[in-house]
Amino acid sequence: MKSSNRLFVVVTALALFGCVTLSPVPAVAHSIDYVSTNISPAATFAGSSGNWTVNGTVTGGSNITFTLTFGIDTQGSTTTYPRTVTFGATTEVKPSGASDAVVSPATPSCTFTTSATTCPTNYTITAPTTAGTYTVKIQAATGTGGAQGLGGGSGVSITFTVAVPVASAEATTLTLSVGNGGCVVLHSSTNVSISATLVTTVGSTPVANKSISFFIDSASAGSAFTDVNGVATIAFNPSTLALGDHTVTASFAGDSLYEASGDNANLGITYVFVGFQQPINADGTSIFGGRTVSTKIRITDALNYAISNAAAHVFFAYGTPTVVGTDAEPVANTNGDTGNAMRYDYTANQYIFNWDIAGLPNGTYSIRVDLAEGSCGAAHTAVVSLQKKGSK
Repeated sequence: MKSSNRLFVVVTALALFGCVTLSPVPAVAHSIDYVSTNISPAATFAGSSGNWTVNGTVTGGSNITFTLTFGIDTQGSTTTYPRTVTFGATTEVKPSGASDAVVSPATPSCTFTTSATTCPTNYTITAPTTAGTYTVKIQAATGTGGAQGLGGGSGVSITFTVAVPVASAEATTLTLSVGNGGCVVLHSSTNVSISATLVTTVGSTPVANKSISFFIDSASAGSAFTDVNGVATIAFNPSTLALGDHTVTASFAGDSLYEASGDNANLGITYVFVGFQQPINADGTSIFGGRTVSTKIRITDALNYAISNAAAHVFFAYGTPTVVGTDAEPVANTNGDTGNAMRYDYTANQYIFNWDIAGLPNGTYSIRVDLAEGSCGAAHTAVVSLQKKGSK
């Protein structure tokens, strides 16, 4: 009541001096309200203004997305409608030398047709690549003003921190090489050199002082560090490896500077093929008649010990009707063997198979022996001629 009395006194005094006209007291204008939702990454709000801060850090170049709804906060006065308001964004805080954050849409607008109008707008802020803290403010830019108009409100401030960039690791290529052409004789104790070369995939620059792990059939065979040429080498003793193919693997685990890489190769273990034994001549000059051809071979290991447990199989193929041999071998009329598996003769330390040729025409034939040696196994072949009486 005291304030009302004071106003009455002032009005009376002014009337006495002939000043009886009073200006109306300005009413509080409506203002724009800013409501943020659907924020990603998650954020924490601060105070009643709607300002918020992204939790943790973001990666330079990544996006912050949210929905910002523009509305009317009625505070006792009215405004004229429709009112179109344009909104802008500024980067208020940023590290020295950093570029502004990119805000999209840059200048959206909202046309308020009544005080109940709202304009949800999907925003994206693309974080700059420079590490540090940024604050972006979104606020009305045009279309507000006047005591009976529309106030721009306090806007909304968005704060986020860009993490210190982590250098991306370079891609690498590891190339494996196995000595002796990747082929070793069974029970050999001579070391095989196994090398791996590590270089960058782009530019093929050698990568030095990196540990390379080597494996044979998934079992560790040792490790070594790359030299200035990117080459790591181990000496492997193959004496315990069984006949056939074995997978050699080289692996680089990678680190903060270089990506992991690896490579595979083959190490094959074979027999020493001593050769076809008599009566078959190695030069293809043998001519056979009769009922059978005694096919014999000898094989050993690296220590020259005869091998008695090989899976030896023999194959015969007709070539041409022309007899190319020049050396007639003794006629054999023993019974022929069935199948094609060769049997071992412990007395002569050789494999044998009696080839039944009774029903075959004259001509030249090839003989091939397979010893299941894998990819390193050579072709073990011989050529013979058949020339039987009464045969064509």
